[in-house]
Amino acid sequence: APPMAALPGESGGRGVGKAGRRLPWGLPLLVLADAVKHARNEDLDWLQWSRIGMALRHECTPSPIMTEMGLSWPLVGEGEARDLWHEFSAKAEGKYDPDYTDQRWASFANLNATRDIRLLVDNAVANGWKMPVWEFDDLSHLDWTECDDLAEKAKMVKIQWDAANFRHHANSAGRAILRRGKAPAVLGHAGRLVYITYGQPSVVRDPNGDPLPVMPLIRAYDKPLLRERLSWDCAFEVPKTEPEEKGKKAEGDKKEKKIRWVPAAPPAMVVETLLARGPVGLGGEGHDAPYLAALVETPTLRPDGTVLDRPGYDSTGIFYFDTGVRFDPVADRPTLADAKRAYAVLRDEVFAEFPFATDLDRDVAVSLLLTALVVRSFGGYIPAFAVMAPVQSSGKTTVVDLVSRLVWGRPAPAMALPESDENVSKALLGILMEGQPCVLFDNVADGAVFKSEEIAKIITSEVYQARELSTHNNPIVACNILLTMTGNNIRLPGDMRSRVLRCRLDPGVESPEKRHFSRDLKEWAAANRGRVVSAILTLLRGWVVARESGCTVEAEGTRFKTWGRFVRDALVWAGGSDVANAFATEEEDDDDRTALRCLLDVLAEHADGMTPGE
Repeated sequence: APPMAALPGESGGRGVGKAGRRLPWGLPLLVLADAVKHARNEDLDWLQWSRIGMALRHECTPSPIMTEMGLSWPLVGEGEARDLWHEFSAKAEGKYDPDYTDQRWASFANLNATRDIRLLVDNAVANGWKMPVWEFDDLSHLDWTECDDLAEKAKMVKIQWDAANFRHHANSAGRAILRRGKAPAVLGHAGRLVYITYGQPSVVRDPNGDPLPVMPLIRAYDKPLLRERLSWDCAFEVPKTEPEEKGKKAEGDKKEKKIRWVPAAPPAMVVETLLARGPVGLGGEGHDAPYLAALVETPTLRPDGTVLDRPGYDSTGIFYFDTGVRFDPVADRPTLADAKRAYAVLRDEVFAEFPFATDLDRDVAVSLLLTALVVRSFGGYIPAFAVMAPVQSSGKTTVVDLVSRLVWGRPAPAMALPESDENVSKALLGILMEGQPCVLFDNVADGAVFKSEEIAKIITSEVYQARELSTHNNPIVACNILLTMTGNNIRLPGDMRSRVLRCRLDPGVESPEKRHFSRDLKEWAAANRGRVVSAILTLLRGWVVARESGCTVEAEGTRFKTWGRFVRDALVWAGGSDVANAFATEEEDDDDRTALRCLLDVLAEHADGMTPGE
């Protein structure tokens, strides 16, 4: 349900014809071509460039309804729109790649993202273009009664509204909006009807406190959006009665009325019913909205260990949102030699120049990178990671930020640790409802005891339930999220010791802030993202193949069985450390255990000759 640009002379949505019907029309060819000539592309980033391409694809393809009605003003066909897309793209010297531009154009066909032609119009206006004013054809002359076959030709479901049969009509409408194949526009998530769109997250920011760039997010349908969504798949009609022409009637004859079906907006009763139903039984019994288990933007592993690299909705419930980044191909059956080379890239190249305290700490950082890529496939029971150091400016946040840029292509989504568990619950629920894959609790207070029952619950649960802010709802959402934290000398008490893997940095210098990397990590991550993701998948997929062939590794069990089977065992197989040993090193942070050990030491020294009572 993308937003729609208002055209000249309109006060609100566009193309409102007879009986409030919305017509899916675009801008005239000459106007759009003129806008492209004035628009600039040299300084646009990849996302802005792509969104204008989406707008051209969406706005400039004639609909079957318009063709059938014979609207006289010119529209842009797909071929003409593609030519405009190439003309606009070619303005960025040094970036234009005709083959890649065509590839992106093809990917826009079924992409559910924000597509607003105002992005192009605003760009052109900012560069001196003056948008012309023109008159549209008057639609009042169109006889809608002669278009009974339009619904079938446009693959819309024709529904002649009768309030007494609203349940049947709601079923028909629900089934209509589910007909989207591999890329459904309506999905089910946390008991809600949702769609995927670009937006800015509401809770987290980047580590510097600035807003994060727009990213794919999960948003819930509300009444206006669902009504608009229904208008594209259902042709609702309501009866209109008209008295018969005046004429002489025999005495006693009653005046007969003629009924004519006219187009109408989706009734509020249907919209409210579908929202109340939610994803289960949206189109009636047995017609559920596809369940959205996770939203990913990068190739990953399915729960069965196979590689998921095709955009769209997967049968596992994972939706791969194609952002246009090209990733290196991964062999279907990598060997141990392939996995060792991939492990060397991750250990020695990705994390080069970081002052890890030990080799185990470096491998914990590698396991953090592996976990980030496949966290959406686990469905919960995922250990948290604490990157800590004895002093400031040691590179703690940089480790997590580098992982985020390599896996998701953007800064790490960060937030301060809330003071109360109630606020922790509200924040984490909002993050999970938006489909965020990761959150960073940045700069935990020096020497603080990191303790939170809500965070502990999410780490070792498959699903999480809490009260949604400003509502009385208690949604249930999957805990497939990566929790990370950074701080100096963080202490992990009690059960947190077995829930959090510690990655320690020790710069070993008096002024670590004076240290500098020999490379710009942001630029390096952007340039090498495809290669690093391929290395991660090679290592993990290679271990899956080896395990299926009977290979085993010697490693003690942990409470995170699925994670251990995919990530920890893969590292050991490729020649790395058993990162589960990082759990055991947390005993020193338990104040109760330390106090008890001191007491026993004192008693052992002074208990000679004392009775139990003494």
